Amino acid sequence: MTSPENKPKKPVSRGMRALMLGIPATVLLFSLVVLLRASLLGSQEGAALPPTAEPAAAASAPQAELSPAQPRGLRLKAFSSAADLYVVLSDPEGAALPDASFSFTVVAPDGSLRSCPASAEGTLYLTQLEPGLYTVRLESDGKYTALPAAIEVLAPPALPVSENGGFQDVDGLTYYFNRNGEAVTGLRQIDGKMYYFNLYGVKAAKLGIDVSYHNKGINWPAVKAQGIDFAILRVGYRGWESGLLWEDDRFVQNLRGAKGAGIDVGVYVYSTAVNPIEARQEADLIVGSLCGMKLEYPVYFDTEQSGDYPLGRADRICKANRAPIIQAFCNRIRDAGYTPGIYSGLNYLKNHVDHSMYAPYTTWLANYTRYNRLPDFPYEYDMWQFTDAGYVNGIRGIVDMNVIY
Repeated sequence: MTSPENKPKKPVSRGMRALMLGIPATVLLFSLVVLLRASLLGSQEGAALPPTAEPAAAASAPQAELSPAQPRGLRLKAFSSAADLYVVLSDPEGAALPDASFSFTVVAPDGSLRSCPASAEGTLYLTQLEPGLYTVRLESDGKYTALPAAIEVLAPPALPVSENGGFQDVDGLTYYFNRNGEAVTGLRQIDGKMYYFNLYGVKAAKLGIDVSYHNKGINWPAVKAQGIDFAILRVGYRGWESGLLWEDDRFVQNLRGAKGAGIDVGVYVYSTAVNPIEARQEADLIVGSLCGMKLEYPVYFDTEQSGDYPLGRADRICKANRAPIIQAFCNRIRDAGYTPGIYSGLNYLKNHVDHSMYAPYTTWLANYTRYNRLPDFPYEYDMWQFTDAGYVNGIRGIVDMNVIY
């Protein structure tokens, strides 16, 4: 593109030059008439016409300058539980930004600056921070922009200590103290059984797993012996491309195995329903597969982004259209005598589902935090899927794990 400084100058006509020199208007008018007549006669006699290239260029309208590309606006959020800082960079709809390179500037309470590269998913996690107000800014290269985020980082919690080791109840909460009298945190195996303790050392009331066809050959008695209290089993799924509804090939086997081992059971369906009719079909699949069997845990509607986002058939459904889909499923399940619930990830529930639509139902929240940090979710939830990479005796490979407090 030609820059404004280098654009060709527009030729000045004889008449314009005359005006510029101050020639009287009557003389100018007479001259113009003579010139016009001579031009017409010359054309009729086959006189050579002036070259067309320069006048054409001069007559064309000046090209408008192309404005530089506007930086893409992103969403920057910061969270803190205690002595740590968790930063998430996403698109305006809350979706992650995979395979992008970003860095953050973290301003500490004393004003010092720290440049920190983000992970491939656009996140940053810092620990062992001094308490105070921190500000996080996106280091932009001109392609992206985001408003800075400020967060108050609190001092780490004072974990209870005890002169005696083992399980102890303190103010109605259960802790486990090691040999040094310190409360432990995280997933622990104690005397052959597994327990989960949060950031503050509090033991979860229940520990469970959720499984599907992908978890093959489960030894359910071994799972029970490991300390697993409940299991959520997949009944079926709808393809995110084809839209076909299928029953999970291992559902019946898993249902019999878990029940036979004395493990409490709930179920779910992976949904890509695009209308209430399909949602009721998914509910009917569950009800028909259960054949009236009693469940100790709810029946969950699994709604989330597809593995081919945003190309999945249900990926672009807006909040308003998703609401009647959820209601159709939950109403059908409740009418069948079961407790309905919703499962999804934290970002999806916050940005793609209207909370008023699922608030009446049980909420199963997936959020994989670091250092046993509780989910930063603004609403109540009943069950928390804290990892998709757990190891439990009796299950080959990794398995999703959940807790209830």
